This record gives sequence, structure tokens and C-alpha cells, in this order.
Amino acid sequence: MGQEQLSQNEASNRALSRVLDAIGRMYIKLLFFAMRRRSRYFIRLSAKCHLACLVEVWSKISEGPLNSETRFYRDADAAIAYYLMRSSTSRDSFTSLEQKILGWHLVAWYRAQTDVPDARRHFNFVRKHRLAKIIRYYENLQNYIAYVATSEIATLQQSFKEPVSRDEWKSKVNFDRLPPELKDEPHRARRIAAFLARKVRSLRHEYAIKNYTKIDFALSDVTSFIAISGAMLLLLGFGRVALFGWYFDIPFARYFSTTDYIASGLGEIYGYLIAAVLAAMLAFYRVATATAFSVQAPDLYQRSWSGRIERWVWHFTGVSAIVALVVVAVQSHWVDTVSLAAALSYVISILLWSVSLRFFKDPLKAGILLTVFLVSAGATFVGTVNEIQRITHTSPSARHRTIQFSDAAFDEPTWKILAITNNFVILRRQNDGVVVVKARTDLKFIEDQSPLPDSTRS
Repeated sequence: MGQEQLSQNEASNRALSRVLDAIGRMYIKLLFFAMRRRSRYFIRLSAKCHLACLVEVWSKISEGPLNSETRFYRDADAAIAYYLMRSSTSRDSFTSLEQKILGWHLVAWYRAQTDVPDARRHFNFVRKHRLAKIIRYYENLQNYIAYVATSEIATLQQSFKEPVSRDEWKSKVNFDRLPPELKDEPHRARRIAAFLARKVRSLRHEYAIKNYTKIDFALSDVTSFIAISGAMLLLLGFGRVALFGWYFDIPFARYFSTTDYIASGLGEIYGYLIAAVLAAMLAFYRVATATAFSVQAPDLYQRSWSGRIERWVWHFTGVSAIVALVVVAVQSHWVDTVSLAAALSYVISILLWSVSLRFFKDPLKAGILLTVFLVSAGATFVGTVNEIQRITHTSPSARHRTIQFSDAAFDEPTWKILAITNNFVILRRQNDGVVVVKARTDLKFIEDQSPLPDSTRS
């Protein structure tokens, strides 16, 4: 009986030990998983520190935007990497837990062991361009990031009977040289992240402003644009009238004069031209700021997930607008002006800069002028189509009017006014499309037949 009880106790002890061993293994795995995630966080902090140093150094040694394909950039980047990781590469080894939390430093240390850096070349580069103060500042900040990282694993290192790395990193940090936001306790990674985010953002903004693409506008360009705007108003007014005449089968050349085209441009189309100018300004802002910080920035953005999603959404929206335009036109015999506007915007955006880059010496100026012309022409076309559909499809809530001439009267909605020119009044009968042209001198009045609201009858 005692032997059976003893064997049962041994079995239960073995089962308990297996359970505890499984829990311990799971705890260790979760711990290392958390450390790997935390290590990636500190890698991002180190990368931001490197980037901030690079931008500040580049703004001192170069005039243009960052260009990673130049030898100058590679020399600056190599010197920064060497000095910012000098405290790590000069060490003999890393503890096991330190390797997991300081992944960036471990990689730099390993590369220094396999490919010894040229310290003399980096020193000459820093001395030649007087970068010592900047380099010391960011080297101290990089050491501070390592100190905060190892402070998070100090308790674990003591539990695993490893040397505590925090004290060694603390000795390499000059707290008096830290920025005011980081000098005081508590020393937390979140404070470093907030500081570096503000630092990188301000440096990028200040440096990008100096490298925005500039347009060499002279007084002659301004006067030419004013003249072109006037000619565009006249041409767009003529195009609007011609589209009306073609759709309603009106010989517009007989009834419309140049003053009518100008009146049409000033009455309806000036808003389209203003919208086109605003679109050209926004397009110029995007082009001017695209390479202000880095020459490779547009290509890098296009390869990023944000750039891919933006490109996919834009193409999907444009293609969907074209498909919707065709489907609605076939099924309902109606032109959806929203889909038409989206489709024209999609086509114009594809053709605009391709044409500017291929066929003009100054693509930026050409692109801006083409944007103004094409957007205003597209907006005029959409507005004219919308006006035609408003005339041909009378709304039940529309206000009814009586157009009285000396010899006849025309009531809406049976008749609809198409246009009132300097010399003529053009009307259309809605049920069969018959067009009647009356002299404007015979027009007596246009009376509103809609009943007044109760509040205004008195």
C-alpha cells in the first residue's frame, strides 16, 4: 500500500514538474518575443537618430536635396554610422540579453568585426566639414538610447546572473549635453521617441523649404497669363455656345456674336477658370515639394504601401467612373456628370505631365499652363452637359414662367428658354424639340407663374 502511494506521489510530482516546465518554457518564449518587439522599437529610435544627424549634416555640407546615389552622400552616411556606433563597435562582446534588446548595435558591432571601418577617412571627413559638434551631440543621444534600452532589461540580467549593461552605457552618456527635454528623469523610451519625432519633422521641414522647386516668373509671364486668361474665356464661351448649338441643332453662328461669347465666358465660365487656377496651384505645390527633401523620395514613396494604396485607389476610382459613365449612358440614356467629371480628371492627370515632360523644354511651366487650360475646358464641358440635361429634363419643382412677346406668349414648362443673346431670344418646345427664334426687341417681359409662399402673399 505504501509503495502504491509512493508511486502515485512520484507520478503526480512528475506531472506537476512537466506542467511547470511547460509554463516556464512558454514564459521564456513570451519574454523573448516581447524583447524582440521592444528591440524593433529601439531600432526605429536609433534609425531616427541617424536620420536626424544625416539631415543636419547634409544641410551644412550641401545645397541641394538628399541624393543617396552620390559619393558625397555615401561618405557622410558612413561617417555618421561609424561615430554614432563607436561605443558599440569598440566593445569586446555583448551579453545574451543585450544582444536581443540592442539589435542595431549588435549588427554594427558584427560588421565592424568582419569589415574594419576606415577611421582615418571618417575623421578627415568630419574635420574637413567641421561636423564635430553635430556628431558629438548625436553620438551622445545614441548612447542615451542604448542606456534606456538596457535599463529595461537590468532586472532580467540580474535574474539570469548576467552582468548589468546599464551601468556601462550610463558611463558613456554625458547627461549635461542631452537636450533639455531628456535631461531630467524619468528616462523613458517614449520621451525619446517624442523628441526625435519632433526633431526629424522640424529638420525635414526647414531643409525642404530651402529646396522647393522655384518658378522663374517675370513680369512678362504675368501679363502673358492675363492675356491668355482673357482669350481662354472667349474660347471657352464659344465652345459652350457651339456645344449648345450642336446639341439643339441651332445655327449658332447666325444668332450669336462675339459679345455673346464674352458674356457667356464672364457669366458662367469664370468660375471654372478660377477652379482650374486653384488646381494648377495644388499640382505645382505637390511637384515642388516632391523632391525638396530627397531626390529619391518620389520613387521610395511609390514603392511604399502608402504610395501603392494611393495609386490603386486613384486608378480604381478613375476606371470605376468611366465604367459608371458608360453603364448609365447605355441603360438610362443619361450622362452622369459626377462620373464624367471624375473620368475627365483621371484622363487629364494621366496625360498632363507625360505630355509636359516629353514635348516641352520647361515641363513645369508647361504643366501648369496645361493644367489651367485642360481643367477649365473639362469643367466647362461638364457644366455645359449638365446645363443641357437641366433644359431637356424639366424638374417638377422648377419655377414656371411666362415669356411674353408683342405677338405671342410662351409658357413653361411647355417651352424652355435656351438662350437670350444681344438680338435674339431662342426657345425650345419640350415635347417635340421645335426651336423658335424671336427678336429680342419684341420681348415684353418674363413673368413668374409660381405661387408665392403664404408668408409673402400679403
